[in-house]
Amino acid sequence: MSAEDVKKGSQAVRLVVEEDPAWLSAYGRTKDSRGHALYSAIVTLTLAVLGSTILPVPYAFSKMGVIAGVTTMMLVAFVNASTCCMLIRAAAATGRYTYEELAYWAGGRKAKVLTQVSLILLLYGTLCGGLAFLSDVARIMVQKGLPQGGV
Repeated sequence: MSAEDVKKGSQAVRLVVEEDPAWLSAYGRTKDSRGHALYSAIVTLTLAVLGSTILPVPYAFSKMGVIAGVTTMMLVAFVNASTCCMLIRAAAATGRYTYEELAYWAGGRKAKVLTQVSLILLLYGTLCGGLAFLSDVARIMVQKGLPQGGV
């Protein structure tokens, strides 16, 4: 617990901040260090970027061309950054820190269910894309590893 004297106008006000000793982070620690939070963010973003762009981006560029591809990528990046900022502001303003909690606060039970279904579909699509990539790589590895004539 820490106490701090704050001067408000001509009066002195004592501000007391209490820390909850039972608080645990998502990683089971009582406190998350800045270094661990940065590491976690970098790993998560790297996995998300690599997993979602290995196949679709080169294919999209081959179909759209360089100028339309770069324009589309910049538009998607702008929308993504704007959405992340809105989510962070909403979480800070409402005290709700998950997609489901924010959706429930903003739109009730139906919005929460829609958000959960959307997250499940997103994860399922990411899983399917990853499996498709792994099957292509495995097929090439098996073909290269077998003698001429193969199976």
